[in-house]
Amino acid sequence: MSSSMTRRPRPDDIGGDPTHDWSRSRLLPGWVRTTSAPALGGAALLLVVVLVVLLSAPFAVPDPQAWGRLGLVLAVPVVVALAAVRLPTQHLHRSWSLIFPAGAMATLWAVELVVGGVVTIYLGIVPLAFLYTGLFHQPPVGLLLLPLAWAVDLTAVGGTTSDTGVRLVVHGVVWTTLSVAVSLLTSRQRTISRRLHELARTDPLTSLGNRRGLDERLARLQPGDSVVVCDLDRFKDLNDRHGHAAGDHALELFGAAVGGHLRRRDYAARYGGEEFVILLPRTSTADAVAVVHAVRDDWRTLSPLLTFSAGIAAVGDGCSPAQVLAAADAALYAAKQAGRDRVHVAGRPDDGAEDGPASGTLLGPGGFA
Repeated sequence: MSSSMTRRPRPDDIGGDPTHDWSRSRLLPGWVRTTSAPALGGAALLLVVVLVVLLSAPFAVPDPQAWGRLGLVLAVPVVVALAAVRLPTQHLHRSWSLIFPAGAMATLWAVELVVGGVVTIYLGIVPLAFLYTGLFHQPPVGLLLLPLAWAVDLTAVGGTTSDTGVRLVVHGVVWTTLSVAVSLLTSRQRTISRRLHELARTDPLTSLGNRRGLDERLARLQPGDSVVVCDLDRFKDLNDRHGHAAGDHALELFGAAVGGHLRRRDYAARYGGEEFVILLPRTSTADAVAVVHAVRDDWRTLSPLLTFSAGIAAVGDGCSPAQVLAAADAALYAAKQAGRDRVHVAGRPDDGAEDGPASGTLLGPGGFA
């Protein structure tokens, strides 16, 4: 049996995630960690607009009597920003977040209406709305903001002039180019991060998951799920007699046999050495035994005389992932002690047990001879 069977997932095995974000940082307040990225970014956009206007008001709005009206206008985006970080928005369609760039420009337009003659100062804020759109939306979405941006632009100059059309076209091209460029760069970065995330959780030899990915999946187990631990029998003998290249090839073939019987919701990982763990959500132990038998049928075709043993445990109420994995590991040990090439279910040592063929030399079509 593999020496890796005594090892258990450790918290420090999890790390180096390229998609790591504030939702996993314990240094930030809880309300920040539970707020979606579009909501947090949108709230920041609105608050930046409010802050810029407030800081410049003593210089841009010399009439103190207008400050009261200005305060009422700025209270609206503040309320929207606070609501955005407090309300559960994680499961809403991304289109809802367009209220933030639209709200930023609507705020500038309203400031001009209540104060007058100041929007020209704040036209530099408009690109921030398109920057936000590029960060959280597909490239064409930025075009939807152009009417609002043009309305702010026209309000700033007090109507149309001889060069209005040219100015609007130039500004529109610059704003949308900014949005598209940021959107494309963000999309590329997300693709790279996703790929790195997958590579960090994939075993390069078998193309199944690795210990890091397994730790994360184990944490999602729920009552009614099943855990299977498999271990290739007498794998050390194979390595000793035929070399590690033959052993690696056997592991690669076994990974393919396991992967061929996984449903979309299932997960399998190389746990270490020649040991594998299969997680079967919403699967009874009887159905898990059937899955193992199906894998064994394929495996006998790939390597008729190199067998494997398996232990199965069901996830029950109040069971921790470590307890379930330990139970499956103990069932695997019982299968090994009973003669190998068997399947044992935790708590029912005889149920689902299967006697395999007599042990023979480690030969087969996998290139071990």
